[in-house]
Amino acid sequence: MRDTAARQSGELRAQMSQSAIEKTRNSIWENVAIAHMSVISEALAEDKILPNLPPPYLDHIDRMTDEIGMLQFSKHDIPDPAFGYTLDDNARALIATCMYSSELNSSSFVNSLTRKYIDFIAYCQQPSGKFLNYVDIDRQFNKMNEEVNLEDANGRAVWALGYALASHHHLPFDAVQDVSAIFSKCFNWMESLKSPRAMAFTIKGLYYFLSYKPGGKAVEILQHLAAKLYDHYKQEADETWHWYESYLTYGNAVLPEAMMMAYQVSGIDAYRRTAENSLTFLCSKTFTDSHMKVISNKTWYHRNNTQQQEDGGEQSIEVAYTMLALNTFYNTTKNKSYLEKMRLAFSWYLGNNHLKQLVYNPLTYGCYDGLEKNNINQNQGAESTVCYLIARLLMEQWNKHKYVTPKQNSLAPVKLGYN
Repeated sequence: MRDTAARQSGELRAQMSQSAIEKTRNSIWENVAIAHMSVISEALAEDKILPNLPPPYLDHIDRMTDEIGMLQFSKHDIPDPAFGYTLDDNARALIATCMYSSELNSSSFVNSLTRKYIDFIAYCQQPSGKFLNYVDIDRQFNKMNEEVNLEDANGRAVWALGYALASHHHLPFDAVQDVSAIFSKCFNWMESLKSPRAMAFTIKGLYYFLSYKPGGKAVEILQHLAAKLYDHYKQEADETWHWYESYLTYGNAVLPEAMMMAYQVSGIDAYRRTAENSLTFLCSKTFTDSHMKVISNKTWYHRNNTQQQEDGGEQSIEVAYTMLALNTFYNTTKNKSYLEKMRLAFSWYLGNNHLKQLVYNPLTYGCYDGLEKNNINQNQGAESTVCYLIARLLMEQWNKHKYVTPKQNSLAPVKLGYN
């Protein structure tokens, strides 16, 4: 009985400690500063200025990566090996380190991380060319691979591999050769995809692959998938609903981004109009007058929804994917409004959100797992941290454009219209 009572007392203390951290998080100095800045900005009725960008340190990325790959979850900033690894996280981590090498510095340290993520993806690839997603701490594929549809995870792997090949000038030769070999095995199954997001991720991967090796089968498969994704849009869209499905869930921005990439390859103007209309529609649901408000993973956003989205359930991945799409749209159209929107999205990490609290952790260089209704989720897992790094590295590209004048420094959302 004493052992049971002691265990229960210990669990209660742990719960009380976690609750205390969440309740007092808004009082750390950085969040107090954000609150004061918000009050002053509103009082002066001036344009909000994006704070100085945090340095893109890789400390927490390295902390979450062991000799096998990137672990999936953490308890606060301590990696939790109990849940093992996923293809998803290692694919996104490969994109992040390739971006880091391209934008900032290709070093032996960054290359060692990149190599781990490539090796993990190769380990997940099966003889058919497809990938399994879930790997436990003992490097065994667990039962979740049989219970979950893995199309989206496979699409993300293709995206990561294609992006790595597009970054080949910044990667070691042997790494590029290995990625190319893994990618080539994927041609066998790409055309069979049915999930809109899986098709979109694969289109992205093929688009990047074409910058490494133009023409050939990659163009044919990309156009085939783009036609299928366009059919999804035509079946669902009407005058008030400009989307590919009857709901907005996760990773939404990849869909219009893929259509814009398909337009760049094919030159089909209908793809461009679809891309622009669907991104405009998505932004109308995810931006307020002053900040980004991510689709809640507690409720999602369903067609004919007449209720206002509930606060909470906002995750880093949605911000990063939106920024990636906006960056692609700018690179295609040179419309500077997309850059302004991208900057507004990034400010979500720095406290420009409904809680007025940092989602990026300046002490660990990680990112909190979620923005809830009344508190920040204190865990700093792989998905949130890698997506923050991707978003932060996109701001390096944003800075290179050097077009901003004081008047254009506003964080107010731009207006994107339907065609």
